[in-house]
This record gives sequence, C-alpha cells and structure tokens, in this order.
Amino acid sequence: MPIKQFFYFDAIECLPENVFQFSATTVNIDRNQLAEWKSNLFSQQLNKVSRYYSQEIIFGQDFQHQLSTLKCFLVGAGAIGCEVLKNFWMMGIGCEKEGVIYVSDMDMIEKSNLNRHFLFRPWNIGQMKSNTVAKVMSTWKSSVNIHAFVDRVDSETEHIFDDKFFERLDCVIDAVDNIPTHKYLDYRCVYYRKPLIVSEASGVKSNVQVVVPRISEVYERLTNKKVADHVRSLILEIGCDDLQGNEIEDVPYVNYIFR
Repeated sequence: MPIKQFFYFDAIECLPENVFQFSATTVNIDRNQLAEWKSNLFSQQLNKVSRYYSQEIIFGQDFQHQLSTLKCFLVGAGAIGCEVLKNFWMMGIGCEKEGVIYVSDMDMIEKSNLNRHFLFRPWNIGQMKSNTVAKVMSTWKSSVNIHAFVDRVDSETEHIFDDKFFERLDCVIDAVDNIPTHKYLDYRCVYYRKPLIVSEASGVKSNVQVVVPRISEVYERLTNKKVADHVRSLILEIGCDDLQGNEIEDVPYVNYIFR
C-alpha cells in the first residue's frame, strides 16, 4: 500500500460481534428462512423515513435513541469544536427532548479563524464563538437542543459548572488548546466518573485520547510520564522534529508506536 498516496481508516470494532450469526442449537431456522428474514429487515429499515437509518441499520433503534438523549458538554468552539458539533448533529446527539449539548467558549471570533472554523462567516467577527455556533445549529433542519456558555471552565467558574451540572452529564469533550484546561477537565471527569474525550491538533498533527474513569489511564498521568532519552530522540526524529526535547507531551503517541 503506498503510504504517502492512500489513507485507509475504518471503525470495524464498532460492529457487534454477533451480526447475523445464529447457532443451530439455539435457533431452529433453515437457510431460506434466514435469507428472507435478512431481506425483510433491511427493506423495513431502508423504507423508514429517518435521517439516521444508516446508523439504525447497524446499531439498532435503541442505540440511536440513546444517542439522541445524551447530555454532552463540549469545551471549546474552535476548529475542533466546530467539527465535533457537526458530527453531533449528523449522528443525532441531543436531538430529542431529553438530550442536550452544552458548549462553552470564552473567545470571540477573529478574522484569522474563518479559514479553519467552518461554522463562522465574516459577519460573525467580534461575536462570541459559543453563542454563534448555537445560533447556527438552531437554524439547521433537524435542530439540536444546545445551550451556550461564554465562561472559562476552571476552578473560578465552579459556581456555574457545579456538582449538579456535572452529575447530569453523560460525557465531556475537551476541544481546547491548553494543557491546564486539559488537566482540570480530567480531574473533574475522574471525580464525577464521566467519560472524557481529549482532542488536540497542531498543524497537520492531531491526537485523540479517551479517558474512562476507573478503566483507562487518566490524561494527567500520561502527560506527566517521563520519556526515556532514546525514545525521546526517536520521536523527535520520526515525527516531531519541530519540537524541542523538553516539549514532548504526546506520550500516548509514543506508547502507540512501541506497542
């Protein structure tokens, strides 16, 4: 495969392991009946008037309902945040009455943002990012329940993002570009036992880490690990030559390479 000319990505691990797999000892059905059952299933799903049928046919209607009723907190409405919100809308997250998307960003839109933040337009310059994305998404055909904040998420705003706020969440998405906020959200999510997705990007490089409390390693522990000198040198050589030796913090990337 020509690595520099072709990129292949799949999420096959999302599929159930038992798709259309029946045991003769548990299900008494012949081959013709099974084929008819499959055909009817697909025709029923495809004939449904649903913009999420492609998800429902793979994961089921119950799973789609769970997505629609999720309560998610997105911190950061920049380049990554805009992409996340677009994907949320396409997946149907927060589209039912019980679901909601909270988004917080304390920054205003600048002209330099327009080439990367696709939800913003020239007339939005000077407006708050979070308020703008909420207004834009509310105009889409299948609008979502979205609530915007213009506050920094840190220890000084815990009267806003308090215990009740975090306890009602299903997940948190960290789309900011500073380490202190990453570590603060990591601490809060571990405390309240909420899944956290950390996204980082710099130029054409990016990193995504999923933190599941009591199951996966937390963000702060990974970033505080010391990298051996020979590993540090190799990482600088193969993919991070624009960084200095004391600036390497992408330890998940290091672990991935050496597994």
